[in-house]
Amino acid sequence: MVALAEGDTRRCRELLAGALRAVTEWADHAAFASVLDALAGSALRRGRDDDAALAARLLGAAHSVRGAFNESSLDASAARAEARRALGEPAFAAAYQRGRELNYATALSFAGDILAAR
Repeated sequence: MVALAEGDTRRCRELLAGALRAVTEWADHAAFASVLDALAGSALRRGRDDDAALAARLLGAAHSVRGAFNESSLDASAARAEARRALGEPAFAAAYQRGRELNYATALSFAGDILAAR
């Protein structure tokens, strides 16, 4: 997220891809959920029309994987506020719920697809 804050989206994507590879080897779901939270923040900087909906879906997936929204995460809280503001509450809630419906394996595949498509 430091790379993203410094405007280096390419390096941010590389680091997120590395983090995603690393968490597949861990049993700690919270680490994967943190990667999803960071990916949501990164998605909001892509410059595409569906950024906010994608971020909301990633945050929902992180919630599903972790079992709760991470209120202590600056990345997740900021991404949630920005996505909610961009989408409005009904659209945000619908996209977030689509993320909540993903299981661990599907969320992992979803995150990998997002990183590969950049």
